[in-house]
Amino acid sequence: MILLVVSALAVIAGLAVRRLRRRWLTVTVRGESMRPALLDGDAVLVRRCGLGDVSVGDIVVFHAPRGHDEWVAAPATPEEAIRPLLVKRVAAVNPGSLYVLGDNGGQDSRAFGDLPAGQLVGVVSRRIPRR
Repeated sequence: MILLVVSALAVIAGLAVRRLRRRWLTVTVRGESMRPALLDGDAVLVRRCGLGDVSVGDIVVFHAPRGHDEWVAAPATPEEAIRPLLVKRVAAVNPGSLYVLGDNGGQDSRAFGDLPAGQLVGVVSRRIPRR
């Protein structure tokens, strides 16, 4: 009976972890474009979301537009390694897209235009303290 309970708890814990991974990810910032808010090497916790959950002023993570290969953030999963991730602040939200800018310049909407909603990964929830 105890083995059955332990097994059931292990399955439930595994499902909870899988669900959390689908909802949250960590990203390591690379580069200086978000300085002073985020520094090179900072880790951030990102909540996966859609365009409707984004507000002007939020810092977002998104797949780099095709043809822009500047690495600003390290990939969290192998699938995200295929297309680099960028970290920028939302300056304006047009219907179905975002206009993003780096706090300190860098590759942003001034270079690649509005960001289609499908490229959005999520919103930075908080910086993870360095050890």
